[in-house]
Amino acid sequence: MNIKKKVDSLVKKYETRNPFLLCKYLKITVLFLELGKTKGYFKKTLRKKFIIINNELSEFERKIVCAHELAHAILHSSNDMKFMLNNDIICKRNILEIEANEFIKFLLFDSIEFEDRMELQHIKSEILIEIFACHKCN
Repeated sequence: MNIKKKVDSLVKKYETRNPFLLCKYLKITVLFLELGKTKGYFKKTLRKKFIIINNELSEFERKIVCAHELAHAILHSSNDMKFMLNNDIICKRNILEIEANEFIKFLLFDSIEFEDRMELQHIKSEILIEIFACHKCN
């Protein structure tokens, strides 16, 4: 799967790198709820896609989580993928997380603006560590 190509195609088609706008254009509903320690998750119910984000996160963290869950919505929401996850065939969950983090890198951090770079330096988030430490699994 060429994740960079997928991101480039989305950005070209919708003329934005904003994950919230991409969700809107792709008819993915984004909800902000109290989730405790959970940062967010993606859910598909009756052909409708939802991204649920912890309402206690900062605006910047919400953007990162939205991009991560958007990656799952785009890359991993097919029925075939669900079958593999449910039956633990070939596909491992950690590979899906690495792919989602690569999606974030291409969507948000390839063209990050100066203000966001400054904010990025002050955020201590395990998801950021995963994003920048991720590498392709063989």
